[in-house]
Amino acid sequence: MAIVILKEKYRCFDDCRAEGCPKHEATLEFQTVSNTYRFENGKGDTYYFEQGELETMVELLRKLSVRRVDSVRI
Repeated sequence: MAIVILKEKYRCFDDCRAEGCPKHEATLEFQTVSNTYRFENGKGDTYYFEQGELETMVELLRKLSVRRVDSVRI
């Protein structure tokens, strides 16, 4: 059993504060036994995904990035 944890700092595009985004630290945790993912956005929200859901979301984001240059790059 293993838990893989990745962290990344980012800035909001919607300026979460009037003076601008101070930066947030997002965390992605992968649980190898259950193939589940937990994403914390660094602003108090946590999202859980099972492998099929996350694979589908990544595939849809990839398709969107091909159609729209202003979308998330995959």
